[in-house]
Amino acid sequence: FYAAWVPTTQSFTIKTMHNQHTCDKESRKSAHPAKNWLVGTIKDKLKESPYLKPKEIANEILQDFGVELNYTQVWRGIGDAREQLHGSLKESYNKLPWFCDKILETNPGSVAKLIIGDKKRFKSLFICFHALIHGFKNCRPLLFLESASMKSRYGETLLMAITVDGNDGFI
Repeated sequence: FYAAWVPTTQSFTIKTMHNQHTCDKESRKSAHPAKNWLVGTIKDKLKESPYLKPKEIANEILQDFGVELNYTQVWRGIGDAREQLHGSLKESYNKLPWFCDKILETNPGSVAKLIIGDKKRFKSLFICFHALIHGFKNCRPLLFLESASMKSRYGETLLMAITVDGNDGFI
């Protein structure tokens, strides 16, 4: 298109525009999409289906827009999209002292112990609510320990202690 500067309005005016797309399909596939566009597109897809895998998202973007992306591009885009949707992990870790204070304030008799390690980094967090402490006294003397690896860049592990109550229910 051709545009000219108009000094009186301090803006450009489009004089001529030919709306013809000249690049072929193969060159569009190999083009690198703008990061903001990619993250926005992935964010919309994650709102609809939060558990989509990178390959599924890449296939949908290829089908919808004709843009071919590699796994790494989509994986990084998913990380940025999730951060926009849910906030950053760093911000969440910074809120842990406030969270522990609120647990102790709203649940008297509970335990919330946050341990910060070297370089002021999160090391561990122990939480036990007063009702569970009190209820444990009336349970069978069995204790089961369970751990689950969390999927994030920090590689956290969630540890849980479980017991059986008088009705054979788990606490």
